[in-house]
Amino acid sequence: MRSYFEICDELERVNKEFNNNDDSSKTDYYMNKIEELEKEQKQALKVMANEYAKKLKEKDEAYKKIDFSKEPLFLMNYCRSAIWFGKLTRCLNTDDFGYGEWDKEIPSEWVKEAEEKGDKDSALQKYFNVMQTLEDLFSRLCYFHTDISERFPEQRLYIRLPVDKQIEKVCCETDLPCNCSNVIEMRYIVGQGSDFSIDLVDSEVLKKESNPFIIDWEEAIEVSKMNTFEQAEWYYNYLIKNQLNFTPFVLNKEKVFFLLGQASAKVGFVDKINFNNYEEVLSVNQ
Repeated sequence: MRSYFEICDELERVNKEFNNNDDSSKTDYYMNKIEELEKEQKQALKVMANEYAKKLKEKDEAYKKIDFSKEPLFLMNYCRSAIWFGKLTRCLNTDDFGYGEWDKEIPSEWVKEAEEKGDKDSALQKYFNVMQTLEDLFSRLCYFHTDISERFPEQRLYIRLPVDKQIEKVCCETDLPCNCSNVIEMRYIVGQGSDFSIDLVDSEVLKKESNPFIIDWEEAIEVSKMNTFEQAEWYYNYLIKNQLNFTPFVLNKEKVFFLLGQASAKVGFVDKINFNNYEEVLSVNQ
């Protein structure tokens, strides 16, 4: 069977010939030809849709088998400790990362392991692979992003990691500022090039934000494997669990779900309704 796009090209060509045809004796030919092509197009589209659905299912099943407690969490913890202890002075990112002194910025364990195998560059590839896994996690939580776009489209997500006892111990026993928030910021910006990054958030920065949405690491993994409706249910329960005066959410459950149903990847659940805007949002058209 020809591809859907090949059929579309031929259908466009035949339609153009038919529109420019001055010979009435060829009208039936063109009408029959167009009808045949449209039937073939419909069948090809069905096949393409089934193949796409199959690939999505396979991709989803592969994602659910990822062990996030290993390399992905290791890199997130590394980002937190390396920045806090001063080994890194900037976030870990993906765009143009391999052109700098990358071997001084990624985990030394990965570099050492790669060098022992005689292939140092494999450490960089491992870094990109793990960052891609974290980016997949980020993208599957798109409804929980906060839009921080300015010049270019940019989305952010805060994830709270399990407590790092080493950082906590140093923070408590030294004169170092106690800014070990355990919160990692994931960002994705689309500009001249797309860049995904992870960075440690200073607790003082979080204090300046009013009710920032922060999802715990384990919950982030769990929610990322849910479908959209399940994620909406989870967020509704999150609103109730974390708001002392949760009555407005309970009394307006249908409206809350209606608002969540209007959300998209651009304006997700968190931007649509949150602890800062719920009174205004829920009071509209009451």
